[in-house]
Amino acid sequence: MQDSERVLFEQIKNYFRPKRVVKVGDVGIYQDVLSLDTFNDATHTLKYDIYAKIRALAVFDNLVEVEILDMTTLSPCNQDIKTIIDISIPKYIKSKYVKWEVK
Repeated sequence: MQDSERVLFEQIKNYFRPKRVVKVGDVGIYQDVLSLDTFNDATHTLKYDIYAKIRALAVFDNLVEVEILDMTTLSPCNQDIKTIIDISIPKYIKSKYVKWEVK
């Protein structure tokens, strides 16, 4: 079997694999990007990659109510930006946007 055939076979197998059922208490990582525009035309838009470790508090059809356990940004930022990031993380997230921990 060639590499391209193997990759295609894995993609087809993953497509038909049953989706993971999220339960209360599951832990996962949610990734988001915060973009801040400035009034100064000489300054470019500031972008912060955010990774939040979350726990499922309640599970609905395709939404999960989450609690933030830990948050990390890849680029350095001051306390004001960290406060904006804390406020901007949603309380309800679609479960497909979270990489859930494998047990």
